[in-house]
Amino acid sequence: MIQSAKRYAYFLIKTLNNPINRTFFIRNLKQWKTIYQNKHHSPPYTFDEALEKATNWLLLSQSKMKDNGIGSFKIAAGWSSSYPETTGYIIPSLLKYASLSNNTEIIKKAIS
Repeated sequence: MIQSAKRYAYFLIKTLNNPINRTFFIRNLKQWKTIYQNKHHSPPYTFDEALEKATNWLLLSQSKMKDNGIGSFKIAAGWSSSYPETTGYIIPSLLKYASLSNNTEIIKKAIS
């Protein structure tokens, strides 16, 4: 547990040293604090909005990769390279969302 706390502190400090990350963190800290203080809060997004935002995050990840795969983002390190196995798992989800939302652009991006 101590190692985990040390690692968390290290990445928090490293994150806050970057001006862009620091601005993001501070801006969102106020929102997070409000959400956690209000125990009877409603979710910040409807299910459909959350699904759209999650899909947009996956597509953003794809746009950052050189090979059109899907990678991950680490606050302290930025975008990673793509992972072929997870890209393969995500494609059917993107295609399903595209059919539910009637969004042909997502289909094109999923199969590119």
